Amino acid sequence: MNPSGLKTRAEILVLLPLILNFSSLGTEPPSGDLDQSFKFIQTSDLHLCGDGDAENFSLDYDPSATFTFLIEEIWGVGDFVVNTGDILLCGDLATIAKGVEWYRHYLSSLTYADKIVYPIIGNHDVIGVYNLLADPCDPLYGKGAFELFFGRTYRSVHYGGYDLIFLDPIQIVDRKIIYRLDEEQLNWLNEFRGKRLIFTHIPTPQIENWDEVTREGSYTIFSGHWHMPVELENEHVCGAVSGAWWRQESGYSHGYYVVTVGDEVSCEWVRIEPIPR
Repeated sequence: MNPSGLKTRAEILVLLPLILNFSSLGTEPPSGDLDQSFKFIQTSDLHLCGDGDAENFSLDYDPSATFTFLIEEIWGVGDFVVNTGDILLCGDLATIAKGVEWYRHYLSSLTYADKIVYPIIGNHDVIGVYNLLADPCDPLYGKGAFELFFGRTYRSVHYGGYDLIFLDPIQIVDRKIIYRLDEEQLNWLNEFRGKRLIFTHIPTPQIENWDEVTREGSYTIFSGHWHMPVELENEHVCGAVSGAWWRQESGYSHGYYVVTVGDEVSCEWVRIEPIPR
C-alpha cells in the first residue's frame, strides 16, 4: 500500500501539465519589459479542501466554489497571481493521503485560471507534521508534496524591472513548525540589492531572524497568515480568501488584493461574497 495516496508514476505525469502551466515557480509571466508599470493579484489563505472536509471542519461556506468564483472574477485583471500561502485547509494536521488529495483539488481548480499562479508555502501546507499517523520518512511528508507539485519552496523571477522573491520561512523541527529563514535562504536573499517585491506567508514581525535581512535597495513585502488586511512599514498583509470561519469578530472579510506597481506600490482590498455550502 502507498501511504501517500499517489498510486503510480503515471498519475504524477497526468498532473504535470497543470503544474507547469499554472503553478511553476520556474516560469516567468509572459511579459515584463524593464521598468514598466504592471498589476498583479495577491491571494492568501485559500484553505482548500474537499466538500466532505468542509462539512467535517464546520466551514460555513464552500471553499472550492468560492475559489473558482474568485478565479472567474479576476479573469483579465493583472499579469499574474501570487498566493501567499496556506493553500490547504490544515495539511499540517492531515494524513499524507489527505494532504495530497487537497493539493490535487487545488491543481484541478487552476484549470480555470487565465494567468500564471505563483504558490508560496504556508504553515498549513506542510503535510502531517502534527499527525502522528504521518510517517516522516515518507517523501511527501512535510514540504515533500509541495516540492513535488511546485518545485523549490523559495525562488525568484524577474519582472518589470523587479526581482519577485518567494520565501519559505516555514521550518520543521522535531515535528514542530517555527517561523525562520534557514541560513542558506537568508544568505541567498541578502544577495539581492535592486528593486524587489518580496512574498512570504508569515508576516515579517513573526519571522525570528528577519532582523538579519538586508534593508539595502528598494523593496516591498507582501504577506498573509493573519486573515485580515493590515498595513505595516513597507509591508502589505493580505486578508484571506477564506475569511475567518472560526471567528465571530468583524474585520475578517473574504477577499484579495489588486496590486499596482508603478512609481509607487499600492494595494486595493477587494471583498468577495463567499459561496455558501
